[in-house]
Amino acid sequence: MAATSANPSSAPASPPRRRRRWPRVLGILAGLLLLLLVGAYFLITSQAFLRRIAASAVERSLGGTLTVEQIDFNVFSRLGLRGLVLTGPAPERDRVAISRLDVTYDLFSLLGGEPHITRLEIDGAQIALTRLSDGRLALLRNLRPSEPEPGGGGAARLDTLRVLDVSIALTDRATGLPDPLDAALTIDTLTGQNLDTRRGLEDLELEARVERVTQGDHTALTGGRLTGTADLTQGDSGTAAVAATFEASGFEGTWRGTPLTDDRVTLRTDVETSADGDATIRMAELALERDGQRAATVTVTGQINAQAKEGTLSIALSDVTDAAFELLMARPGGVDFGRSTASGQVDLMMREGGQQIGVDAHMDLSDFSVDVPGSDAGRTPSLDLRLTSSMTLDQARQTLRVASLGVSSDIGDEPLLDASLSRPMTIVLGSGANEEAPPASIDVTLHGFDVGRMHSLLPPQAGERLRGGIVRGRATIRVDDGGRVITAAGSMDGDGLVLAPAGAALPALDLRSGFDLTANPSQQHLTIRQSSAEIRRPGAEPGTLEIAGDMDFRSSEGTIHVRAEQFDLTLPGLALDAESGVALTAGTLDTNTVLTLAQGGQGIDVTSQTSWEGLNLVLTAAGAEPLPVPRGLVQVEAQRTPQATVIESLSADLSEQGNLTASGRLGAGGDGEITATLTDLNLGLVNALMGAGAPVRIDEGDVDGQATVTRSGDTTTIAFEGAGEMRRWTMTSTGEAMPSLGARGIATVAVHPVTGVVAEPLRLAIVSDGREAGQIQGRATVATGASPAVEFDGTVEGVDLAAFRPFLGDAASQIRSGRLGYRGTVRAASGGLASRGTATLEDLSAAVESAQGSRTLEAVGLQAEHDLEIAGSRLLVRRAQGTLQRAGS
Repeated sequence: MAATSANPSSAPASPPRRRRRWPRVLGILAGLLLLLLVGAYFLITSQAFLRRIAASAVERSLGGTLTVEQIDFNVFSRLGLRGLVLTGPAPERDRVAISRLDVTYDLFSLLGGEPHITRLEIDGAQIALTRLSDGRLALLRNLRPSEPEPGGGGAARLDTLRVLDVSIALTDRATGLPDPLDAALTIDTLTGQNLDTRRGLEDLELEARVERVTQGDHTALTGGRLTGTADLTQGDSGTAAVAATFEASGFEGTWRGTPLTDDRVTLRTDVETSADGDATIRMAELALERDGQRAATVTVTGQINAQAKEGTLSIALSDVTDAAFELLMARPGGVDFGRSTASGQVDLMMREGGQQIGVDAHMDLSDFSVDVPGSDAGRTPSLDLRLTSSMTLDQARQTLRVASLGVSSDIGDEPLLDASLSRPMTIVLGSGANEEAPPASIDVTLHGFDVGRMHSLLPPQAGERLRGGIVRGRATIRVDDGGRVITAAGSMDGDGLVLAPAGAALPALDLRSGFDLTANPSQQHLTIRQSSAEIRRPGAEPGTLEIAGDMDFRSSEGTIHVRAEQFDLTLPGLALDAESGVALTAGTLDTNTVLTLAQGGQGIDVTSQTSWEGLNLVLTAAGAEPLPVPRGLVQVEAQRTPQATVIESLSADLSEQGNLTASGRLGAGGDGEITATLTDLNLGLVNALMGAGAPVRIDEGDVDGQATVTRSGDTTTIAFEGAGEMRRWTMTSTGEAMPSLGARGIATVAVHPVTGVVAEPLRLAIVSDGREAGQIQGRATVATGASPAVEFDGTVEGVDLAAFRPFLGDAASQIRSGRLGYRGTVRAASGGLASRGTATLEDLSAAVESAQGSRTLEAVGLQAEHDLEIAGSRLLVRRAQGTLQRAGS
């Protein structure tokens, strides 16, 4: 080994070095990679590929469709789209169509997480959106919110924003009103510079046209313009400042029935925020101008920390004129508010992390008056109103402390209303705490209220009925135990009150009323110790009405006691009138009624004794006659439960109109039985019930008997046994006085809404002038529905023709006497008449006229068996035979 090392020249020669191939391989790989990059670039930038990717993303995220006519894409710097149409999911199918969209960007900023868009332009777009009732846009209903990036992500910058000619249509169903809001506007230009999510936005400018704003029948605006500018500046220390001015003007149309002419609304803001959550509102002003004049201004100033929930805000209302009242209190037909003005301020103080909220407020209303077109009251007197209050809401202790409260009002030069708090008051809210709450009271004085001059301000129905008079009153509202017990006592008087529609010549009324009640809101309990009213008409005794009671609203149980003496039933607005189908033209009422509610309000016991004097009732059907009931007494004892209604006793003494007593029981479904007894009930009630359309007029007559009314399912059965007689009555068609006519016996009538009426058994004796004039026995039916018909199957015996002479027409003058009988079945329908049986005529005496002169038939008898049918002018006789007899043959 040593020798070898020492003689290197003796080693064999090395082989020749091979040529290296790796540069060649690397070149081939680089070429392939370049080809792949070039291919990928062309693939990515190809329109077909981009359309598929975008359409697939929209379908997955929104559930809609996306189409693009042309794509101009440079992956390093620019994206241009032409003819983009995005359609949202059914059923709304909201739509966004953009004619041209150009975006210029810095690719490396996108890759670095802080996007820098150098220019964004939109030119020509039509957008139709729907806001759902839950506040979401229908276009984005299927979009899932993305997770926020840790740390909030990087800053985004936009150097230049330019939007031209964009039409937006919005249907808003989340306004809280029954009718959706339909709006459309066109953005002529929207430009901005240097938008930075960390720095702010400079020189935002907006010019837009309002095409329409409609909502139901009360709002229809067109032709307005929106303009505005805004600057948002953010500092390195987390501060931000916003200064903006926006203006809406030039609207045409109506808002809540008020025409808009030269109206202008301006919003100005100057707000600064800090990193620790402080917000300083140097100014936030909303101003309304009408016809070139300032109509109202709302200004907000203050400082508040949203994180700590502490701070102060002042809201000032100024320069409110009649023009603002016309717009804000609009009503159809318009109202002239004269020289009305208003002003005020509300200061809010938030302390202890928002647990305490203090409110100091004062409001002034001056020279408030109205003149309603079409009203005969004219302009109301000028009204001045002043309101001051100071209170603190403590959410931790659940208390509301009212330090002061005052209301005062003048009408013209006279005081109208004063209300004040005697001492600071604490109201415990909810379950509350064991706070000391000393008693406090609010004293209210109504010095004098001229209803005749101010009724235009009342609700329409009240304003129509209450036409004049002076109202004054006093009340003391005492609050104990932190608002758990509230007692109200006072009086209300009215002099010369006119309760009637305009033009009604009714005398004025004087009213004296008083009330004393205690409410426990926490236990939902109300006790009415006294609620009374004394009403006096000129030259008449005063009538009184008193209500007392004790109600537990939580269990819906309690007692109400109503007493009345000489209460006038014809007071307009209180009594029945023509609209209800019944009118009371005279009468006074005395009543002593007790209503007891039990079983959670499901059970009601009624005990009542009611009497009246001089009642004159009119059913307002055409031609109905007044129904005089000079005196009456009704006594009722009844109970209603979920299972049944029980009438223990009901008695009605209607003086000369008769008497009625009843008792019975009806189940929850209406099935049951009621028994009634009628004594001397005046049949003249028919005149008032049927009016001029009645075939007869009953001047004297009555009915006595007992009726049992039974209901089972859909069938109502009336079983009657008694007698009735029309002693003096006339035919309406001829005016001819008729002889006495009546009936006695029994009849059971079953009524079904589908099948009709069945009378069985039917046993009646006809009475005329106190003597029997015939008998009827059998079964009668009245079929209803598609084939109405009347059928009688039975016997008619000894009907005195003289008693029915007025019904016989021209033959009445010839017939002097006779008796009619029938046994069989007779049926009358729309197609004609059919009869099968035996008809008899006994002792007929009649005068017969012939060519040979006048003859008299005496004691003629006829018996005829028959089976015949009459249909129109056709007579079908299947069988007819009989005998004719004369006296002595």
